[in-house]
Amino acid sequence: MKLVVTVLTRDQADIVDAVVAYHLHAGADLVIATDHRSEDGTTEILESYERDGVLRLIRQPGDEVRTQEWRTAMARMAAELGADWVIGCDGDEFWWPCSGSLKEVLAAVPERFGVVDGPWRFFLPRPGGHTFFAERMVVRLTPRGALEHPRSQFRPRAKIAHRARTELVLQGGNHHLIAGGLAPLPSWHPLEVFHFPSRSRAQHAKKHERWEDAGRNWRSARARITSPQDSYDYETIDDERLARGLELGSLAIDTRLRDVLREILGHDRGEDEFEDRQSSPSSTSDSSLAADRAALFDHDLLRLGRRLDDLRARASACERG
Repeated sequence: MKLVVTVLTRDQADIVDAVVAYHLHAGADLVIATDHRSEDGTTEILESYERDGVLRLIRQPGDEVRTQEWRTAMARMAAELGADWVIGCDGDEFWWPCSGSLKEVLAAVPERFGVVDGPWRFFLPRPGGHTFFAERMVVRLTPRGALEHPRSQFRPRAKIAHRARTELVLQGGNHHLIAGGLAPLPSWHPLEVFHFPSRSRAQHAKKHERWEDAGRNWRSARARITSPQDSYDYETIDDERLARGLELGSLAIDTRLRDVLREILGHDRGEDEFEDRQSSPSSTSDSSLAADRAALFDHDLLRLGRRLDDLRARASACERG
């Protein structure tokens, strides 16, 4: 079985090396990366893997952002290169197999199914601490915490891994297939997607600036959040919020990725006050994964309800008109 991971990135030098190294370590045979106008050293990191023969680099120099087109092109290239399965991720995501390697998990998927969901797991920033993101960001939002604000960027969602096909079309965020004729495997999520969207104040501000340039709306539904800096401060988990979140079950301590990256990249523990206060790392239990599945189901019901309400309103308008 051949597994290809595709990565879409721009100016993520603080994390993209870990993303590529981790997925190769976890079982990927090749990484295909599309780099869109990076200026911070991201391109040079990807070029080093390209020289090693484990990465194909696609450079996109234009101003326009065409994520659906780029993701689809990478997935089709993977199929042309003989891939059996394709995992598509952003430059700040890590696909984690619930047991074994990525290949072993995907090999267990029955032949009649071609798409597998991986629940998105959001890791939140902490103030100060170690400069390497994985040493500092070991606090994760639980499904319970995500469901408190169904319109927030942390709402329960999933990304997909899929069998390789040259005719498929991917949605720009890699949340579903638009075309391709592959049947999804329901009610089984053997993969998790660790997401680290906000790693520093400067990176967070730059990301939101790019969103605005691309015409994306980052604005929060919360009235007091009026700037990217306000948004970052709101996401940052200080000691008081951490203690309260652990008690309520809306936050969890998850050091799995940190521990693996220490092995792969050789990062040591450093001087992290947060670590000194914690007794032992937590891991994902069956009950936690079950909660993820339930949260995804609940969120799908909310979306379906909103669609039904919209259809009823449109049907009523047509009857009146």
